[in-house]
Amino acid sequence: WRAIPTFEGVIDGRNHKLENFAVIAVTGSNGITDIMSLFETNNGTIKNLTINISDKKISYNGTTDGVNVATVAINNNGTIDNVNVTGTIEVLPVGRGGYNITTLAGGLVINNSKTATITNSSATGMNISALDDMDDFVSVGGIATNNNGIITNTYFDGFLLSNRVGGITAKNAGLIDRCYVTDNTTHFKCKFTNLDDEYLDVLENSQIHFAKKENK
Repeated sequence: WRAIPTFEGVIDGRNHKLENFAVIAVTGSNGITDIMSLFETNNGTIKNLTINISDKKISYNGTTDGVNVATVAINNNGTIDNVNVTGTIEVLPVGRGGYNITTLAGGLVINNSKTATITNSSATGMNISALDDMDDFVSVGGIATNNNGIITNTYFDGFLLSNRVGGITAKNAGLIDRCYVTDNTTHFKCKFTNLDDEYLDVLENSQIHFAKKENK
């Protein structure tokens, strides 16, 4: 699957499943960043759908000026309602000589804009990792990487590993309401490649706070 640049309509999955979802990397509309997703931009409504990522997982390993990887959309300007995703998203370490490289991964979306809503949705049994051998702008969010809109009644269950992580979103400037991370999510790891220690985060009222891992 190659990401469709823009979606404007309504997808009502009627609670059906999209099985063995697999995507390949394409260059996004900015002509610079590689993207992997169902849509690059959602301006419409996607609802009542389950997306199961194939056993081969969504995996990226290349040299680029940036990569954004998510299941549903890179940019959500519309509504995502009752959508569940499951599977593995993996962005492998890549060596580059450039600077200000952005690597982002999200369970459902990368950017949830001010006009966007994610509700009654989940990312379950998810393994999401994005690492880089340079500490550039590398972030992972269980639901969205960056939230400027609304996320309600939504939860994450799985494993996150990156330079910067968040159970619901790695960066929030919007509203997160009645969202949670399940007890099964025991491996939140924030790894800094230029430090000797790893850092674990602590979930508190849908917000992520970083705490230094204690050696036992």
